[in-house]
Amino acid sequence: RPDFEVTAEVTDAGPYLAGSAFTVEAQADYFAGGAIAASPVEWTVAGTTTSYSPPNWPEYTFGVWVPWWFSFNEFAFEQDFGGSFGSSFGGGISEFFTATTDASGSHRLAVTIDTEGKPRPVSITASGTVTDVTRQTITGSTSALVHPADLYVGMKGARTFVQIGEQLDLDLIVTDIDGAAVPGQTVTVESVRLEWQFQSGSWTEVEVPDETCEVTSAAEAMVCSFRPSEGGRYRMSATVADASGRTNLTELTRWVAGGERPTSRRVDLDSSPWSRAARITNPATRLRSSFSPRSPTPMGCWSCHGGRLIGQRHSNSMSRALPSCRSLLPPMTSPGSDCSSKWLAPPTGRPTASPTRRCLPARHMRLASSR
Repeated sequence: RPDFEVTAEVTDAGPYLAGSAFTVEAQADYFAGGAIAASPVEWTVAGTTTSYSPPNWPEYTFGVWVPWWFSFNEFAFEQDFGGSFGSSFGGGISEFFTATTDASGSHRLAVTIDTEGKPRPVSITASGTVTDVTRQTITGSTSALVHPADLYVGMKGARTFVQIGEQLDLDLIVTDIDGAAVPGQTVTVESVRLEWQFQSGSWTEVEVPDETCEVTSAAEAMVCSFRPSEGGRYRMSATVADASGRTNLTELTRWVAGGERPTSRRVDLDSSPWSRAARITNPATRLRSSFSPRSPTPMGCWSCHGGRLIGQRHSNSMSRALPSCRSLLPPMTSPGSDCSSKWLAPPTGRPTASPTRRCLPARHMRLASSR
């Protein structure tokens, strides 16, 4: 069982701002009493970008707005809303430090966060691990939220998709960290159109400047209006700076009808071992042989043995889609008839598989599509 404990805390009062230092402290004490002095302490400080919305403005977006449907597409999320530390959700960095506890069993570490790229809040976790003379290690952790500035700018818009030439209005508000409106602040809103360009062997979205709007904040929301002249995806970025020159950013994405996507050059290949097997087409239903050991039990319509049709059958699930399996067979096929290529060939008369694969057992057939 452990003989001592380690506690960690941030000793400075918040809020904590980018570019300003704050102190974290680890304290190690024996349960029996007494401090663990002159013992190794290893610090791990991890920073991860996060989001923060000042209170009292639930209808506004603060920070980078991410459409809910992008959360289901990890690749698109990283491509369109990702980046390096300071500009991507979930991404971050870690730093490691080694020191020794003092006579009182404590150690203090000063932490300074400098955000790079798009300014966003950063969640900091500091963990101090102390090792005593018996080589027992105990860890204490604490966390803090670092704001990019002491001002936040919020945006909201009634429409996400518009037509070319339609007016797009965005409401803006500037608040402090506690959510109180701050008037008299200059807010610059830039609109860029994301255009697909082929660069260095791959398609990349490039920002093409479109419109700029500048307003002065007030106790009530101010409005910036845009009128997109081309279709595509637009990014609206609102920036505000506090008295110390620290900037904060809010970003919205809007879509205008008529945009173009890059041409896909991907080719999908059918690697099924039965991809060249016979296909029988009916005005109502098409059956395709595509047996795979990993596939669920396929549905079938007939059975062949020794080159002759010996029976017909269908499962309950197939009967819901077809009035009867018999309608799938050419007129001349009936129990006891010849299972040859004359009825398995398509209307053109050109066989689609070798003779050895034209007469397939029912377990090798499944419903491919139904019209």
